[in-house]
Amino acid sequence: MSLENALNTGDASALEMALAANPSLADSLIVQGNHAAHPIHSICDRVFDGRLDEGTGLAMVRALISAGAALDHVHAANSDGLVTSAISLS
Repeated sequence: MSLENALNTGDASALEMALAANPSLADSLIVQGNHAAHPIHSICDRVFDGRLDEGTGLAMVRALISAGAALDHVHAANSDGLVTSAISLS
């Protein structure tokens, strides 16, 4: 299963397996409409709008962090870091 499919289906186990096979997916950008977002940002968006529940979102973020996701990633469109992006949704 691809990174995007795991996020879209809320399958944390599939995400963990995909990351185990290819840890570089932890920083692969996800295309959302007319912009691309870091996977952690994409998960925050999905939790915020109800496509993912908080528990699944947390499990997915933990998997990304364990795989080495760059927590200092800056969103190209607005220069926000991941934490700023997550907080802005609350």
